[in-house]
Amino acid sequence: MEEKREPVSVNWQTVFMFIPIVWIYALIRIEKLRLGLVYFIPLNFGTSILGGVFIGMPDEGDSALGVLILVSIGLGIIISGIVVMIKLIRKWSREWNESISKNS
Repeated sequence: MEEKREPVSVNWQTVFMFIPIVWIYALIRIEKLRLGLVYFIPLNFGTSILGGVFIGMPDEGDSALGVLILVSIGLGIIISGIVVMIKLIRKWSREWNESISKNS
């Protein structure tokens, strides 16, 4: 017996990416769990660690501008990782919906 394949809401899939553990459900719905884990886990840890390095770099003696620049770089790295994950889930969700409509 074949599983019933249904279209997903791209907007809800995007919301699910912001909720811990629920993003796994979003990937299961579009049958991209393995690929998602390959991309998202290193991307998530990498951007968090790299961003944290820049955010944690400033010392007490640093100038306010230097601190602002380092924190901005760190936050930029973290935000860029989040943007990449959102773009991927939206792309994969649209592809899923297109494959459903072609098979119908």
